[in-house]
Amino acid sequence: MISDAHLTTSRVNRLLRPLRNKCNSLASLPKPATASRATHSKQPSNWNPDSPPLTVLYPPVGKLTHGRRSAEEFEFSRRIHAVCDAFKNIAHVAYGQPCNQRTPSLAAMCTLVIGGNMPATDFDNTSVDSSEDSIDEDNVLDMDDIYEAVPPHYRRFLIVSHALSMILCICTHHHTLVTTLLGHCLSFGLVHESTHLLNIVLAQAFLPSNSSYLPPATHPAHTNYLLDLHAKWTTGNKPSGTSSGSLLFTTSTFCEAVLGILSRSSSCNSHILWTSKALNRLLHVVENCDVDSYIVIIHALSRSFSETSGFSPDAIQEDAQPVMLRDKLSELLSNLFDLLFTQSDPHSSPLPPSRLYAAIDILYECHAARLHSLRMPSPGFPIDLPDIIIILTTRIFVAFRNSVDNSDRLLAILDDSSPVPTTFSKLMEYFSQLRGSQAFSDFIEAFLTQLNTYSSVLRSEKLFALDASLWACALHHFETSIASSQKGISTLATRYKQQLMDAVDAAERRCFGGDIGQ
Repeated sequence: MISDAHLTTSRVNRLLRPLRNKCNSLASLPKPATASRATHSKQPSNWNPDSPPLTVLYPPVGKLTHGRRSAEEFEFSRRIHAVCDAFKNIAHVAYGQPCNQRTPSLAAMCTLVIGGNMPATDFDNTSVDSSEDSIDEDNVLDMDDIYEAVPPHYRRFLIVSHALSMILCICTHHHTLVTTLLGHCLSFGLVHESTHLLNIVLAQAFLPSNSSYLPPATHPAHTNYLLDLHAKWTTGNKPSGTSSGSLLFTTSTFCEAVLGILSRSSSCNSHILWTSKALNRLLHVVENCDVDSYIVIIHALSRSFSETSGFSPDAIQEDAQPVMLRDKLSELLSNLFDLLFTQSDPHSSPLPPSRLYAAIDILYECHAARLHSLRMPSPGFPIDLPDIIIILTTRIFVAFRNSVDNSDRLLAILDDSSPVPTTFSKLMEYFSQLRGSQAFSDFIEAFLTQLNTYSSVLRSEKLFALDASLWACALHHFETSIASSQKGISTLATRYKQQLMDAVDAAERRCFGGDIGQ
């Protein structure tokens, strides 16, 4: 590595000139012709099913001249990787060997911003861009003066940022170019540059050139695309022989970038992206490795309903797009319940307050969009969206009503709900998790104790419809999943069944006005 003091303007010029020449060479080459457009769905796309749009061109080896298209692609790939190699050389000169991460100081961040906004010009003021939108050379400092004005120990930040800005300014943002540059920046632990490139890469994957086209990430060949990109982000900066990467190249920062680009997708593509195989596979990984990021993703999806202009629960049945989003939200909320609340492990840690309040925020968003009243069961989905909203709200309200702020807002959600006899089916499964090797009588007593705890809270708030649904679900669950599996204890099972039937009758009388007692 050359020390900062040796990054003189003449040295900087010698480093940047080859890069600039390679950029101009790439920019002068027409992009290889693509295959004619075809589709794999009713929605038009701008890519061929047999030619994945996010394919990365690898560095060419030898000479390939199998037809005109192959020769064009060969030369195009050669020039792309020539640009990337020139950038990598500059990063190596500036920073030396790749490292885990480089967290810039405030002054270094200012230098990064300067480098990212410098005009792509030669030091002799030969402008690359002669259009009217180019920077007026009379109003900017000579490149020599800019580098001289920056203290020597910050010039490494300036030259790398300037080099990347030059590439992105001169060259078309081909997916191979930005993906390869991202790999180089990750290997050197360059947070600022890597984040910028990640956003470009994700935008290419999620945002088609025409909003009526399918997003490239939904191509059948790209089902693992986000998984691979996530792995690259979280491990691409990991030095060999270490067990962990940077604290900045994390699942959390990756998901933040994904959500930022998703928020920019058109309404006609939003449901396609949220239900795509590529995003579903990423969600499965995030669910298992970073619960907090998983919650943030669910919050973003729930918020998209209330932010959608003209969204109405009453009109959703007429539009397949929000129906798909609604089913996806139902699935994610059901998974969230399983993540936050488990009785199978008596040694599990208490629910962190941050996750509790994040879950409550999601429920508030659902209530604001009136999703709790959007009852429309879908084939293949085991739980309807209003039911999982009610279950999550009930579980949190019963357990934390005296310890959370604004518990009255949770109560408002429950008070505004319209349960059905099967609403609490998932809660019954939750109550049954402790069964294990317990004797039947011990298990059923614990089961009834939990039921009575919930019922007591619901009755105290005069939520009689929810209470009736609770007991109806309990009776159904007992008959179909508990008593039916018992052998030789029919008398005991019959006695408990009668208790549940009596509780159902009492709850229904309270609900329908026949009995106002507690």
